[in-house]
Amino acid sequence: SKRRELQGNPGFSANATQLSGDLVLKVENISYQIQDRCLVNDFSISITRGDKIALIGSNGIGKSTLLKLLLGELSPQKGIVKLGTQLQIGYFDQLRAGLDYERSAIENVAGGRESICINGKEKHIIGYLADFLFVPDRVRIPIKLLSGGECNRLLLAKLFSLPKNLLVLDEPTNDLDIESLELLENLLVDYKGTLLL
Repeated sequence: SKRRELQGNPGFSANATQLSGDLVLKVENISYQIQDRCLVNDFSISITRGDKIALIGSNGIGKSTLLKLLLGELSPQKGIVKLGTQLQIGYFDQLRAGLDYERSAIENVAGGRESICINGKEKHIIGYLADFLFVPDRVRIPIKLLSGGECNRLLLAKLFSLPKNLLVLDEPTNDLDIESLELLENLLVDYKGTLLL
């Protein structure tokens, strides 16, 4: 409890951006398999602005693969994926590929700048990272020394600092504490863009 009092409560906020087009994604009869294992079979969906869609299932059944197919990171072996217009995509990768583990939290989120722009207002990077429960002495060390939960909070901080209207979160709750989970849930409920979780 003393640690929580010292760090305060997380205050995530998503950086606002322009609206996407009405149609965010149109998927027609896509299929994808790895070796002899079919992960996606004849799948179709239309996703419109403001939709919030959760992919739920056991580990290893292809949820991350489907997200990569929808984003164009993988090409379907059959079918078509069409992305809408004016998309600014924020992608949370469960493998944390967007982080440079040799750099500090400040360098990862702000690229060496002292402040970042959140919803049209300049915010000091240390204050911004404090919203994600980082104390000043933890934001300057290489992130390879941080815990898994701290790395996930850092990836969320980086993601939410960038303007986006399509938010794709691949298992964002791994290693997060209860307070961070509750605030992430509130942020996602209030998020005005399109959400794939």
